[in-house]
Amino acid sequence: MIKNLTRIENLIVLLVAVSAIAIAVYQSTPREYSIRPGDSWGTTTVDDRHDGGNSDVIDQSTDREFAYKYSIGDGSSNPFALLMLRPLDSDLLFDWRWMESISITAHIEGKEKENFRLQLRNREEETYVANDILSRKYNEACLPLTNRRTTQTISLDQFYVPGWWTERVSVNRANTTPRFDNIEWIEFITANVPEQGECRVVIEEIKISGNWIPASLFYRSILCIWLGFGTLVAIGQIFRLQKQLSESASTKLSLQRQTAKLTELATLDPLTQLFNRRGIRPHTTLAMKELRQTGHAFSLIMFDIDNFKAINDLNGHSHGDKVLQHVALIVSETVTSNDPVARWGGEEFLVVCRNSKLSRARSLAEQIRQRIEREVEITCSFGVCELDADLEFGEALDMVDECLYQAKRSGKNCIKAATDVAPAELMVETTCN
Repeated sequence: MIKNLTRIENLIVLLVAVSAIAIAVYQSTPREYSIRPGDSWGTTTVDDRHDGGNSDVIDQSTDREFAYKYSIGDGSSNPFALLMLRPLDSDLLFDWRWMESISITAHIEGKEKENFRLQLRNREEETYVANDILSRKYNEACLPLTNRRTTQTISLDQFYVPGWWTERVSVNRANTTPRFDNIEWIEFITANVPEQGECRVVIEEIKISGNWIPASLFYRSILCIWLGFGTLVAIGQIFRLQKQLSESASTKLSLQRQTAKLTELATLDPLTQLFNRRGIRPHTTLAMKELRQTGHAFSLIMFDIDNFKAINDLNGHSHGDKVLQHVALIVSETVTSNDPVARWGGEEFLVVCRNSKLSRARSLAEQIRQRIEREVEITCSFGVCELDADLEFGEALDMVDECLYQAKRSGKNCIKAATDVAPAELMVETTCN
């Protein structure tokens, strides 16, 4: 046994060293692409005059700086002025999928501060039309500038696709997220509602930074290596423990107790202390059995925190964890001991309402929704359904998930309750705030 432990310890030391070296090399060799005046990039200016406006823009770029001067008028319902940076080689496209951020060194003249939009225009096969510049996807982020020279770094995670563009090109839902695999040009454009008056924008350098492979892929690979190593070690230990169990009754009893403790821990979500999927399973099995044998009603509530990604992005993941814990506490306090609750995944929760018809489950969902909105100052969307004895539990989950999806589509912060649980056609009724 001691010999085996020594061998494992040596392997762990070796794996730690290899991992540390790999991480050091990865972090010390970033991938960067710089765009400076005088490089092989051309500039173009566009304003709202083609749309009946009277704004004016002048390209003042030199071999030392990208610059444009504009004056916003009041003749257009959508006044704007923009500077487009585009490679002189019109066929050149940039794959920045593995980049992480873009840094802009710039300032403005004529105003103390002004908001702009930074747009990375991506050519995609689904929407591309050669002679239609609006067919390139708009990956957009806010860029506030002041009259002091600063360098701002914007994570590519902060970019979004404007809703007006998705409506114009009628893209499917999968194409409404930012993509950076075929960047064709870069645009600096005034805010949606720019202030009237003159302003000069000076851009000294643009730098796109990232890694040769995505950070998530690299660290997942390191984690997989450790998990694989841990799995092999665990398997080896299990075989040795099984041999010891056959030789010692006391050791067997001790290990059985440890196994029982680990099983208990495996049924709870460590963050919220609610059941996880494994932990809720016995309760759903019992409820289905009661429904089929005694006819006791059985309903499900599934709800999801609205805009949770934005909560994490704006306040950090530690704040997001606290929100999840607060929501879990509210749900636990609102339900009865007959209503087990599980964190179903991410920001999604499942309440199993035993001996409950649809009306009671819906009322309970409304109590939870109101308390979360009042105490946490966030909103949630709910799906509610009552099970039929002929349904399988998986079909019931599909039904309540569809109700939740419909609640999201209906504007969020509402409850969609199934009124007909037939699997062939799901009809829902809505309660919205």
